[in-house]
Amino acid sequence: MASQLFRLILLHRWQWRLGILLLSFLSALFGILGPYIQKHFIDSLLSVPSKDLFGFESQLSPFLLMLIALCFLLLSQGVGFIANYIGMKESILSQQILSKKLYEKTMTLHPDSLQGKTVGEMVSLYATDVMGATIFLEQSLPIGAATLFPLILAPLALHLLFEIPLTQVLLTMGVIIFINSYLALRQSKFFTRFKQLAADRLGLVNEWILNIKSLKVMGWIDAFETKIHAMRVKETTNRVAMVTNGQTMNSISSTATFIINIVAITVLVNHHQSQVTPGELLSLLWILGVFLSRPFRQLPWFFTFGFDGWTSLKRIGHFLQLQNQGREWPHGVSADETNTETEGPSIEVQNLNLKIGKEHLLKNINFSIKQKEFVAIVGEVGSGKSLLLLSLIGETGASMDVYRINHRNILSASHQELCRHFAYVPQEGFVMSATLRDNIAFDYDVNSKMDSRIYHCLELSQLNLDQEPFPERLDTEIGERGVNLSGGQKQRVNIARADFYDCPVILLDDSLSALDVNTEAQVMQSLLKGRWAHKTRILTTHRLSALKEVDRIFFLEDGEILAQGTLNELLQSSIKFKYFIETHQSTEKSKVSHEVEN
Repeated sequence: MASQLFRLILLHRWQWRLGILLLSFLSALFGILGPYIQKHFIDSLLSVPSKDLFGFESQLSPFLLMLIALCFLLLSQGVGFIANYIGMKESILSQQILSKKLYEKTMTLHPDSLQGKTVGEMVSLYATDVMGATIFLEQSLPIGAATLFPLILAPLALHLLFEIPLTQVLLTMGVIIFINSYLALRQSKFFTRFKQLAADRLGLVNEWILNIKSLKVMGWIDAFETKIHAMRVKETTNRVAMVTNGQTMNSISSTATFIINIVAITVLVNHHQSQVTPGELLSLLWILGVFLSRPFRQLPWFFTFGFDGWTSLKRIGHFLQLQNQGREWPHGVSADETNTETEGPSIEVQNLNLKIGKEHLLKNINFSIKQKEFVAIVGEVGSGKSLLLLSLIGETGASMDVYRINHRNILSASHQELCRHFAYVPQEGFVMSATLRDNIAFDYDVNSKMDSRIYHCLELSQLNLDQEPFPERLDTEIGERGVNLSGGQKQRVNIARADFYDCPVILLDDSLSALDVNTEAQVMQSLLKGRWAHKTRILTTHRLSALKEVDRIFFLEDGEILAQGTLNELLQSSIKFKYFIETHQSTEKSKVSHEVEN
C-alpha cells in the first residue's frame, strides 16, 4: 500500500514533477557556468591566458563577462527557488488527496475495526504523517534534484576545466556520501520512533483530559500522570539522540567541502600540466566552497526526509488497509422504492449475525417490530444490546439475510439512506463545545427563529432552563464534552436533539440511566408514550420500571434473543428471564436503601 501511495504522490500531475527536475538541472547548470565565466573574467583582467572551452569567451570584454557571470548566478538561485515553490505547492495538493483518503476511510470504518487505535494515533495520521508523506515533494524531490545534479556536474566541471582526475574527487565524495547516508538512515529511525512516541503520548494525554474528573475522584491522577511522564521521558531521550545525530550530520556536511577543497587543490597543484591561473583557482574555490556547499549540507537531509516520508506512507497505508469485518453498507445507492408508506415504520430482521475475529457476538437474531410499537431490549452487561442497536444503523459489520424497514429492502440502501430512518440516543451522548441552541439543532450558528421549537423539545425532555444552571438560556455556552453538565443533563440534551430531528425510529441505548426515577417517568410519559407514540421505539435499559411501559421485550443472553413477549408473558414462560428480573429487583432495592441511609 505504501508503494501505491508513493506512486500516487510522484505520478499525480507528473508534468509538474518533471518540471521540478528540469528546473533543478538548469539551476545546477547555471551554477557551474557562473564560476566558469568568472574564471575568464579574472584571467582577462590580469591578461593571463585561460582555457577556452566554447571558443568565444576570450573575445568578450571583462565587463560583459562579469555581467554574464552575475546573470548565471542569479538565474541559478532564481530557478532553484521556483523549483522549491512548485514542490511546496504540489506537496499541499498531495496532502489534500491523502487527507481525503484518510477521511473517507475513517467514515467507512466501524468502531470495532480500528484495532485498538487511540484518538492520539488517529490525530497523528492527519497532523504528522500526511505532511511527512508529502515531504517527497516539498523536500526530497527538489532537494534531491538540487543535490544530485550539482554532485554530477561538479566533478565533470573539475575534470574539464582543471584536468583533475575524476577518481580522487569521486572517491572523496563517495566516502562522505556513504557516512552521511548511514547517519541519515539512523536519523530516520529516530524520526519514526519520535512520531510513534508522540502519537502514544497524545493518546494518553487525550484520555487523561477526557476523564480527568473521574480519575480525580478515583484517586488515579498520580498514576496516570506518572505514565504520561514516563512516556515523555522516552520521547525526550529519543529526541536528544535525534538532535545529536543531526548535529553530527551537519558537522560532516559542513566540513565536506573543506575536505574536497584540500583534495582538489592538492591534485590540481601536483597534476595540472600548465601553470594554475588566478581565475582557475578562484573558480575552483567557488565550485568547491560555494557551489557544492549547499548540496553537501542538503545531502543527509535528503536521505533523512526520504526515509522519514516512507515511514509516514507506511503508517497511512496500514490505516487505509483496515477492513470492516462482515457487511459494508454501499454509498450512493438508493433504497428499493417498492412501498411509500410514511406512517410507522415496521422493522423486519432475519438471521442477523456479527463476528469480530473469532468472537461470535450476535447470533441468528430474528425479529419483526410493528409500526408504532415500543420495544425494550434487556439482558446482562455484555449480552449484545448496544451492538444490536449499532447493527441496525449500519455501524457494525453485521450480516443479515433480510433487513426491511416499512417493507423496503434496506440491504440495497446506502448508509445515508439507512440513517435517515433513525434517531439514535447513546448512553454517553455527544455534547459539543457550543451554545445549548446549537447542541439541540446539532449545527453551528443556528438561527434564533428555531427557538420556539427548541424550547418545546427541551420541555418535553424535562430540561427546565428556569430551574437548572443555564444563565444565558439557549445562548449558554456548554464546555467541551459537556463539562458543565451533569450526566442527566447530557442525556436530556441528546433526547431533546432526537425529538428535534423527528425521525420515524427512535433508538435509545440506555439513555435514561442517568435520570432519577421521577424524571425518567416524566420523559416516558411526555415523549416515549406521548409525542413519540406514533413512532417505532426501541429502548435498551437496565431500569425494570420501564418494562411495564413497553409493548414487547426482547431478552438477550450471549448475543442471542432467548425470549420475546410482554413482561407478564416472559415472567411466565422464561425461567432465565424471571431470574434476571429477580436479581435486578434485589439490586435496585439495595441501591434505594443505600441512598436512603445516606
